[in-house]
Amino acid sequence: MDISPVIIFFLVGGLLLALPLIIKKLRATVSSDDAAGVGFEARLKPGEVVVEPAFDPDAAFANYMRKREAGLAGDVSVDPLEDVPARPASFGRKAI
Repeated sequence: MDISPVIIFFLVGGLLLALPLIIKKLRATVSSDDAAGVGFEARLKPGEVVVEPAFDPDAAFANYMRKREAGLAGDVSVDPLEDVPARPASFGRKAI
């Protein structure tokens, strides 16, 4: 079974259209510093300091566990369907 010229044209055209996207993806994933094995801290300029994020996951987890043991976390005493209005009439056949 021969590959028709139309199929070859679509394959070549698809590759040509996808080539810029493939190149961008490769450039984003592999940079020159990453290829050399240099970490983030080593890329800092002299005199720059690594700023720690304001969110502390360990403290957040400890706070959650403290509330959970006290019975405050996960309290769902409010019925979520309490304030839902009745369904409006819809189009279609009426139920008997």
